[in-house]
Amino acid sequence: MRSTCVRLAHHYTPMIRFVGGRHHHTPHSSEILPHPCAENGLLPNSKDTVPAGEFLKNLRPFKVIPYKSKAETVQPDSRYQYQQRPLQEGEKTHAYELSPRFQFKGFSESEIESINGGGAL
Repeated sequence: MRSTCVRLAHHYTPMIRFVGGRHHHTPHSSEILPHPCAENGLLPNSKDTVPAGEFLKNLRPFKVIPYKSKAETVQPDSRYQYQQRPLQEGEKTHAYELSPRFQFKGFSESEIESINGGGAL
């Protein structure tokens, strides 16, 4: 085992390596230029730009106006109404009337033990 003094005696070397040389900062011009995607070369804070408050005022949520139809009495759709009728051939009233293949199978004792044991065997 190496002692802590010996381990800390050498200088620190980073574990990552950077590819290429240093990137030098390029000075930017102090003049204000339009954004390349700006329409018609619009400059920020010029007289042609819209103030932020005015722009956000137009983005308020729209108002919901109820639709008024000429026929005020709307008949409910008969597809979604329950109708009492006798069962047809092949229809069942409960899942337990199905064949055993489609019925719910309960948990076996080994499955219950595995669940209660946290899944460890």
